[in-house]
Amino acid sequence: MEPKTEARRPLRVLSLDGGGVRCIIQLAILDELERRAGPIYRCFDVIVGSSVGALVGCGVSLGFGMQESTELFYSFVDEVFSKHDRLHEKLKRLSWWSFSKHSDDRVNEVLQKIFGNTTMQDLLVKPTMVLCHNPQKARPEIISSDEERYASVPVWEACKAATSAPLYFKPKQVKTRYYSDFLLDGGLISNNPALFGLSKGMQIMRQRHGEADLSDVLMVSLGSGKIREETSTTLSGHLNALTTAPFFGSSEATHYGLRDLLGRNYYRLQVEIPNHLKRPDESYNIHELHAITEEVVERHYLPVIEHLAGLVTEAPAQAAPIVDTGTVTLVPEGEAALHDVLIKSGVKSLN
Repeated sequence: MEPKTEARRPLRVLSLDGGGVRCIIQLAILDELERRAGPIYRCFDVIVGSSVGALVGCGVSLGFGMQESTELFYSFVDEVFSKHDRLHEKLKRLSWWSFSKHSDDRVNEVLQKIFGNTTMQDLLVKPTMVLCHNPQKARPEIISSDEERYASVPVWEACKAATSAPLYFKPKQVKTRYYSDFLLDGGLISNNPALFGLSKGMQIMRQRHGEADLSDVLMVSLGSGKIREETSTTLSGHLNALTTAPFFGSSEATHYGLRDLLGRNYYRLQVEIPNHLKRPDESYNIHELHAITEEVVERHYLPVIEHLAGLVTEAPAQAAPIVDTGTVTLVPEGEAALHDVLIKSGVKSLN
C-alpha cells in the first residue's frame, strides 16, 4: 500500500446534471473555464452525466471545444424540440403503445450527426460515464468508457438512452457484449449524478494506491438551473410538485450530502432561474437561459472559475475561495470553506 502524502493529487471529477434545454447553463460555464484552463477534456479524470448532461459530457470527452459544443447544442435543441411534425406523424406517436412527445427518428438522426460512428472506447476521458435507468433490472445502468462490455456501444446510442425520458421519447435499446436492454433517462435514477462520480473516483484511487479517502477526489458539479416555487394546495400544485421534485429536489439533496462529505474539495456551480424557464424541452428558452448564465458568470463566477482553472490544471493549488449564497470572495490562506455556489441571476452583486 502506497503511503498517503499531501503531494498526492486528487482525482478530478466533472459531474453534469440533466436538464434538457437548461444544460446550456453548463456549456456557458465550461466555456469560461476553457478560456482559462485549456481543453476541458484535459482538465478532468472522470466525467459523469445524467440525461442531457451525458450528451454534454460525451462532447467534452471527444475533445469538442466549448464554442463548437454550444453551436451543436443549439442545433440539437432546434432540430429535436422545435420542428413541427405532419399530422400523421403526431397521431402515430399518440398511439398508446408508442407514445412520445418528440420524434425518436429525429433525435436519432441529430445525435448520429453529432457523434458519427464513434463508440464509447473512442472517448478521450476514461472513464466517461453515461447514467441511464434500466427498468427491466430495476437499477442504474452506467455506460462507462472504461468497461469492456460497453466498448462497442455507439456514443450516440448511449446518449439517446440517457435522454429517453418517459413521455418525451421512447426507450432506447442498447446492445452490449453480454445483453440487450431497453434503457430510460438517467434523471429517473439521479438527475445529479455526482455521487456516481465520487464512487468511481474512490474506486480508481484505491486501485492506484491501495487505499483512498474523500480528500482524494476533487468534485466539480454543474447544475442546470434551480427554481423556487410557491407552495400550492390545488390539484395542479400537487401535480407540479410530483413532477418537479424527482429532478430539482433530488439534485439538491445530492448536492447537500456531497457538500458535507467533501468540504473544500467540492464545487457546485448552479444558477437560479425564473420559473418560466424550467421546462426541459422549450427550445425558445435557450437564448434567455444562455444570456442569464453569461451575466451570472460575468458578475459572480469569474473568481471561482479562475480558482478552478488552477485546481484542474498543472498549476499549483491556490488559496480556496469562500463562496456564500449570492457572493464570491476569497478565503484567507489556510482557512477551510465549503464551495456552494448558488447565485440569483442578476439579483445580487459582489458588494
